[in-house]
Amino acid sequence: MSHADLNARTVSRHPPGARLPALPDHTEKRPLFDLLCAEMTAGINLTENFAMYPAASVSGFYFSHPESKYLAVGKIDRGQIEDYKPA
Repeated sequence: MSHADLNARTVSRHPPGARLPALPDHTEKRPLFDLLCAEMTAGINLTENFAMYPAASVSGFYFSHPESKYLAVGKIDRGQIEDYKPA
């Protein structure tokens, strides 16, 4: 992915979650919030239309597997710094 692509926002930066079209039925948030006591423990509230407040809150269904591989992030090297310098 190029620097221009990132600046043009041509790439989705959001994982699928309960707030995106991949799962348009937002009513599923209520049982999940009740099960996790989310409003009391995390201070995130649901509106009557299942929007979350504060607005920066996110929810989703996350699954794991013992053989999953995750991206490891290390130190940025000199080449990466050069790649991201403004032209």
